[in-house]
Formats: sequence, C-alpha cells, structure tokens
Amino acid sequence: MRILYLFPEALPLPGKARAVQVIKTVSALCNAGCSVSLAYVPVSTQDPFKYYDQKCPENLTLVPLSRSLPGMLSKLPLKSGALFSWRLLRWLSSRTANSRPDALYVRHIKLAARLLAANVNIPIIYEAHELFADTAPASKQAALSKLEQLVLDKAHTVIAITHRLADCLTERYGLKRPIAVIPSATDIPADIPQKNWKNPQQHIMYAGSLYGWKGVDDLVAAAAYLPTDYRITVVGGDPEGIARLMANSPQGGAQIIYLDHRSHPETQALLATACITILPNRAGSVSEFTSPLKLFEYMAQGCAVVASDLPVFREILGEQDAMWFEQGNPADLAQKIKALAMNNEQTQQLGNVLYALAHQYSWLARAKAILLQVSILKKQC
Repeated sequence: MRILYLFPEALPLPGKARAVQVIKTVSALCNAGCSVSLAYVPVSTQDPFKYYDQKCPENLTLVPLSRSLPGMLSKLPLKSGALFSWRLLRWLSSRTANSRPDALYVRHIKLAARLLAANVNIPIIYEAHELFADTAPASKQAALSKLEQLVLDKAHTVIAITHRLADCLTERYGLKRPIAVIPSATDIPADIPQKNWKNPQQHIMYAGSLYGWKGVDDLVAAAAYLPTDYRITVVGGDPEGIARLMANSPQGGAQIIYLDHRSHPETQALLATACITILPNRAGSVSEFTSPLKLFEYMAQGCAVVASDLPVFREILGEQDAMWFEQGNPADLAQKIKALAMNNEQTQQLGNVLYALAHQYSWLARAKAILLQVSILKKQC
C-alpha cells in the first residue's frame, strides 16, 4: 500500500502543532507497514524529522517541493501554493505505473481542490480540521464555501478530526456520504511519569500557542483567584503573545511563569513534571471542531486535566475523566484547579486514569484507522 502524504508548508515548522501531527502520522503509517512518500516544502537540505527528534523511517520517501519561482526568479520573495501544486503534478506525472501512489492524503482545502481539478486519476483522501467557510474572513467565505463543497463532494474519502466537525460539514453541505472520524493522537511513554503529587499546586501547566480562542487569557485571569503558593507554567507562544499576557497578569494570586516556544521533545519533558494541566479553550471559532494534540499529550504524561466544558472535549473525556469548568469563566476555572490541588490523591488517580485512556489514542492506532479507510477505498475503486 503506497500513500503520498501532502503538506504544502515548510518542514520543520516550529511552534505549530499541525507539523507535529504530520511528522508523527507519517512515521506511524510507515511503522504500520505502509510505504509513504511525504511531499513538503523544504527549509534546508536537513531531514525535517531530525528537528522533531524522530528518525526518518526507512520506508519513507521525502519529496521536497518548493513554493518559489523557478531558476533565478527564486530569489524573489514570491511564494505560492500554486507553484507547489504545479511541481507536485509534474512529480506525479513522472511516476511509473508501479511507483504511483494508491492514494493522496491531503489536509489543505486549496491543494485538494487543485488536485481534483487536475484529474490526477489517483484517489484523494481529504482530512478536515475545520469548517473553513465559517472561520475565514468574510471576504473569503463565499469562495471557500465553493471550494469546500467541491472537495467534500468529490474527494474519494473524507476524514474529520471530531464528530462535531463531521456533523457540521454534513449539515452545512448537505452531504449524503459518511465521514470517518479519526482524532489526533500522542506518543505514549512506556511508564507513567513520576511526579510530585504531594504539592500539585506547584505543578500546574498549560502548553501550546496563545491565540485568543485557546483561552489562555482566562487562565491568566484565574490566577487572581488562587492562593500565592500556587504556580502556573505557561509553555509556548511568541514574544508578542507572552508580553500581552504578562501585561494582563494579576498583581496577586498564583505565580505565573512564562516560557517561550520549546521544541516538541522539550515540551514533553516539561509535561512529564506537571500534575495539573489546563485546556481552557473558549467556545466558538476553531474550538468548536478542534482535536488538540495537547489534550492527548496531557493524558499520555499522566496529568490531571481541567478542561473547558466543550462538546469536542467530551468526545474524548467522560464526566469523571476531567475537572470541567464553564468556558470563559476564570473564577470557575480557579475553583476547579483548587478542587484538584486540595486533593492530591484524587488528582494522582485522575492522572493514572488518563494515562491508561491515552493508549487508545496512540499514533499507531491513528495510522491503523487511516489505513483501514485506505483499504476500504481500494476495494471501492
């Protein structure tokens, strides 16, 4: 079975969870016995897997494709997804019958539409991560709606990362076809990390980017309602985002430590020391459909989770699997953090439960779910 995985963006792509998902998914597909080619935009001649502390699989073919103009014109600052698509189509046309992929796997709506328009005669699997027509600027919504309708109608298989997204796509575009749901995943440590469960209030952590819809501002505001011996570590984000949060940090309450972007292995090492982890997403926008890597990584590192009470998170976590708080309510968030911190035995038990649950969401399990869809597709074609 041969899959061409398409990622028309730079690799490595520091600070972006989607790049981690691509690297980990491709590695897992190879480990599951699939022959994979990865088309991507190279940053340098370096193997992009090295940045993520991953060994490039032996059964993986790297296909670096530029988004720049050809020849001497490449010095111009122009970058275009259309140029990536053009080079991709040339590469596909050079394949022999025995080396052509059995399926193209794509998560970018514009690239999927270009491939469909080009009639590449290879089945296309589209992995949906959001409803683009609703989350795009108003000026682009109509055009993206047409693209989304085309891809959802014509792609041979559609995969969504959450049931909520699958339902919204089906309703919005009047789809009659089924949409497979395959959430994000995580690496699972061989053993649950050992933590300082005697003082969980000192080991509270958020890891990820600092966009408004992520709700980190609410976590910062919640610090005002917590005792001074509580410590919150915020890992990730750019200098501007950190400066914004620091400017809004309360004068009293819990101590907040801000760490800028860390590599994926460094972030995992930090999470291994965390007792209580926070998933503070606000309702609406991308949060309506998200399947965040951080949730599964919190679980795999044996952390207790305090989460916004959003439907997409309840697709993974049951009522007793997390401490749920009212999204957008810092006071309620602080109350739920305290409820865990004041009962270290309950908190440790919750971490144990989530570590066990995380095994259902390994990268290998995700790869096998994808390959099942490919197998179904091959039988249909």
